[in-house]
Amino acid sequence: MLKPTRRTICIGLALAIALPIAAVGGAWLRWLARPGWTVDEVERQIRADLPPGSDRKAVEAWFDRRSIGHVFTDDLADSPGFSGVDRGPAGPKDGDVASIVSGAIVDPEAKVSYFFDGEIIITFYLNRDGRCIGHKINSFTYEL
Repeated sequence: MLKPTRRTICIGLALAIALPIAAVGGAWLRWLARPGWTVDEVERQIRADLPPGSDRKAVEAWFDRRSIGHVFTDDLADSPGFSGVDRGPAGPKDGDVASIVSGAIVDPEAKVSYFFDGEIIITFYLNRDGRCIGHKINSFTYEL
């Protein structure tokens, strides 16, 4: 039987540390290089292209220019995706929302996780005049 030397122990330890780091680094670089949308990129584009008070046509045109499928509904009682409004400091109140325009970016275009597929849901809230009074972006992953 061979007796382990100091050199073989050091090489073994170096490999045990380097291989997992290389695997995680490779996954991270693959994710960075993959084209697609992040939640931050969606938020930046909304802020740049849709000023507060934009009308429904402008919101739908925003989705169309990016080839993002979307739907409009003014029947919020029967809308399964509508469970009220995010009450952030600048968020609209439930009573102010008369309709929504909602769209989804799905994998592979949605970059929401290093390891799992997912989607980004974008919801615009419109008042009775058809003007945008807020938006919300949610991301989901399809984990095992």
